[in-house]
Amino acid sequence: MSILLIIIGVMLLSLSMDKHYKNVFGSIPRENIKTTLKVIGWGLLILSASIKPLDINLIYWYCQLSITILLQAFILTLCKRKLERKYLKSLIPRKQF
Repeated sequence: MSILLIIIGVMLLSLSMDKHYKNVFGSIPRENIKTTLKVIGWGLLILSASIKPLDINLIYWYCQLSITILLQAFILTLCKRKLERKYLKSLIPRKQF
């Protein structure tokens, strides 16, 4: 349960940044959208940490958070490179036979 909240929270926090929001939706978000995404994202992260607030569970939570952020950055980088290659291939004219 907490890993799902972490994934959604990190996703919302990344969408609150202009660069990531523009990559997904094609425009820069308004201030009220950015604020809403930040509040909900941080709220989900706090909620995921407070599900079972024992000491060892907080260590697991930090590990889950770190792995989630690392995987999300890795996936976004791969997707961006794939889109850039596809875009660059579309710019190269094909030979007429």
